[in-house]
Amino acid sequence: MKKAMAAACLCACIMVSCTIWSRRDWERIENKKFVMSSFVYINRAAERESAFEFIKSFPVADIVSVLQEKFGITVDTSEFDSFFANEKNFRALQVSGILFRERFAWTALKPVLQSVEIEYSRMPLEESADTIISWTVRVLTDGNVRALYTDDVDDYRNVPSSLAAKAGIRTK
Repeated sequence: MKKAMAAACLCACIMVSCTIWSRRDWERIENKKFVMSSFVYINRAAERESAFEFIKSFPVADIVSVLQEKFGITVDTSEFDSFFANEKNFRALQVSGILFRERFAWTALKPVLQSVEIEYSRMPLEESADTIISWTVRVLTDGNVRALYTDDVDDYRNVPSSLAAKAGIRTK
């Protein structure tokens, strides 16, 4: 029931806030340079330091490879890579939450017109020991979502293959 409600809300948001591009739209885009602009990690059980290490180990390069193959774009992850290369930066990770510190975010310093956003969430089900693990990847131009992929997985290492399947890309 909750999954159906979440899916309905997601569909409504997509229809209102973005125009998903067709293959032809992607072929016509002149500037094919995108920048990784944010990574959000949601996990009530995490602390700032463990969240930093998790995001650092996330297979961002594999996700970027799928997007580059699918859309014929390049994605610059240098600011993201640089931030997570310095262990002292864990203190600069943005942390928020209402009852728990549960949302950990890295955001690029400079806003860009063409960007990639990644979100990964580990949320416990109410009144259950089970956890829903989900991911979302958004590709944006001029602040508008042009491609959106989301799925549930059993392990973060499966996100690139899940994305490839959703995007119709054969994995090796």
